[in-house]
Amino acid sequence: MWGSYSLAQCLAFLHSWKKTSLYRRYLTSSKILLDSEFNARVSYFGLKNLPSDDESSYVSSYYAEPARFHHTPPEFIISGKLDMPGDVYSFGVILLEMLTGFGKRRIILAKRAIRNNTENIAEMIDPDLENSYPHEERMRMCEIIKQRLEEIPKNRPSMQRVLDNLTGIARI
Repeated sequence: MWGSYSLAQCLAFLHSWKKTSLYRRYLTSSKILLDSEFNARVSYFGLKNLPSDDESSYVSSYYAEPARFHHTPPEFIISGKLDMPGDVYSFGVILLEMLTGFGKRRIILAKRAIRNNTENIAEMIDPDLENSYPHEERMRMCEIIKQRLEEIPKNRPSMQRVLDNLTGIARI
């Protein structure tokens, strides 16, 4: 749980600082580094620097690698544009990966299943984690994930709101 809380802190800070999408490409679990105490660091390997305020947030389709679509918000596929709600969506996918232990292929199926019901996420929780958290905490985490994976960008909460939600259940 601490790793997800720490990552939310990083993203909320970066969003408050730059007021733009972090990558204009992809926020993926492979770009998250955890230290020995599970403090998150967002890596920036192989990507351009943060855009300046006057740069466009559109992304070349060159970066739309199918292998990474599982972290990509639906609006990117249509418009080629990533923004802060897109980062929130990607964060939801990362939380889902952490809670289920699923890889790329199963995450795509899991995202489809949870659109209908939060209970579906609870059924997918990694069995090794089930005894680590009380049922109520797991269900709250499932609801948090579902909100982040909202199809409509304006219906997704800000990263600060995400952080506030996680604060309520994080074991700090």
